[in-house]
Amino acid sequence: MKQMIWTSETWFDDAAREDYQSSQRAMLEDDSYEVSDEEWSEAVEMWLYDERQNLDKEVDGFIVDVKDMNPEIYRRYTGRDNGQAVENLRLLAERGRAGDVLARVPLIPGYNTEADRRESIRQLEGMGFGRFDEFTYITGLEYEKRKTDVLHFEGDSPADSGGE
Repeated sequence: MKQMIWTSETWFDDAAREDYQSSQRAMLEDDSYEVSDEEWSEAVEMWLYDERQNLDKEVDGFIVDVKDMNPEIYRRYTGRDNGQAVENLRLLAERGRAGDVLARVPLIPGYNTEADRRESIRQLEGMGFGRFDEFTYITGLEYEKRKTDVLHFEGDSPADSGGE
């Protein structure tokens, strides 16, 4: 049976290094163990190599949550850089897998516009991608409003519980 690979966002920042160090301390049973820059670099390189091997596996397709190709918009929404995501897309295209990718390109209220989304799609098309899932994220206040609307629909609104 073929598998579907969903892209994940793993970040190799200070928090990831601390998690790695904690796991090493537990494994070595040494609370004073400090991960060197060289060891951390090797661990990250090995993980990235392992992940890239997935690109060569026989799978039905890839679903990539692009968010936005503009690095400033991506960073504002996620707090992170989109360089690795763009690099992974480039690798998929280079390996002839662009036709196997469904790129999810959302409208993210308060972060990007329809024009930004069109520009992201234009850039992806330039890389060879042609299948897109365009939708709108439900963010913050909109999520809370919808959740409240559902409660009111169920008859749980304060007006409905007036003790009649």
